Amino acid sequence: TWTLKELREALSPDDAELARSLYGVTEKGNFEGRTILHLAQPLEDYAEEKQLEIDELRARLDRINKQLLEVRNKRVPPLRDDKVVTAWNGMMITAFAEAAGLLDSERYRQAAIDAGEFLWRQNRRGEGRLWRVHLDGRSSIAATQEDYAYLSEALIALYDLTGDRRWLQRAEELTQALLARFRDTENGGFFMNEAEAGLTAMGRPKDDGSDSAIPSGSSVGLQALQKLWRRTGNLQYRQQARELIGRFTPSLDQLPHNFGYMLTAILDQTGGELGPQGYAAQGGIRLQAGLKQTDAGTKKLHIDLQLPDGWHINSDQPGHPDLIGTQVKLDKRSDWALADISYPPGESKKLGFQREPINLYTGQVSIQARLDTPTGIADDLSLPVQVRLQACNDQVCLPPEEITLWVALK
Repeated sequence: TWTLKELREALSPDDAELARSLYGVTEKGNFEGRTILHLAQPLEDYAEEKQLEIDELRARLDRINKQLLEVRNKRVPPLRDDKVVTAWNGMMITAFAEAAGLLDSERYRQAAIDAGEFLWRQNRRGEGRLWRVHLDGRSSIAATQEDYAYLSEALIALYDLTGDRRWLQRAEELTQALLARFRDTENGGFFMNEAEAGLTAMGRPKDDGSDSAIPSGSSVGLQALQKLWRRTGNLQYRQQARELIGRFTPSLDQLPHNFGYMLTAILDQTGGELGPQGYAAQGGIRLQAGLKQTDAGTKKLHIDLQLPDGWHINSDQPGHPDLIGTQVKLDKRSDWALADISYPPGESKKLGFQREPINLYTGQVSIQARLDTPTGIADDLSLPVQVRLQACNDQVCLPPEEITLWVALK
């Protein structure tokens, strides 16, 4: 923070006037009588408004910032809270993992992975148990419900980002611990601390599920449960998610605006997650949609599928009338259109339950198509792409599934 007097002492009169005007410094200030320096408009707009050359303005601003930094570095810095809290870092890991996928950022990806490994190494105190805080090389204080919930969600985000099942197994370990030690088996919902935490005089406080500055532990726990159900096919997770929704239904009905993140989890549970990634065959098959711009200016859609060993899906032309072929299509309500859909050639194989060989896909599969822009102006930010498939192994076929992937258009 700065005052006009401090600016004028640190800078020449002309530079001090520029800093005052550009950074919005006033006698009254914008924070406890002082001013937090901020740019109220882009530099280009400021330069045009003041009839300044943009390159000259940037050069002057670099000089001003360097001089102000030299003065600021002589001040006693504010205290920094440098303890590592499991729940808050879980929140951060989820954000970095999602950003890495959306922005294709290796820097964000590595930050998420490094933080996840650090917490697992330093704040895990044995199977299914966590510490809440790490400080000065030591971890301590038994973790609370939100620590387990937030870190579980983060580990699932790392699994989505990397495809490494190690993260999914870790998320399951923590979610099982969350259910075993924090769930109120009589009245539903979650306690905020473990039974042995020692707060007997107060009783065990319950999480009311409502969001505050951050989502509630119950909301995040619900999100972790529904995500694990989709990624593992374990019906226990779906049942626990349904029970948790039932516990909060009266509050959701009366005060829905207090439960934003929980409502998001409920929508994901009932309608599917809105994103470019999806899972089929009880979590065994991963699907990833993406869009690339070609040199010719057209949009190229690709759907990448990863199948586990021992499983296959029928090709687009399985060669038998009773089998469901793999198909990619758009929602009928969409104005966009798919053209030149390119399915890879299927592998001809005879299975135990078929007399004749059929065409199928195994391992890594990529389906591509051209995306044609609708006539007129398209304001869509994302596009739902539907993938129909049927997963089988040598003994059994699962019911046909239709997975919707949402692809960002802008």
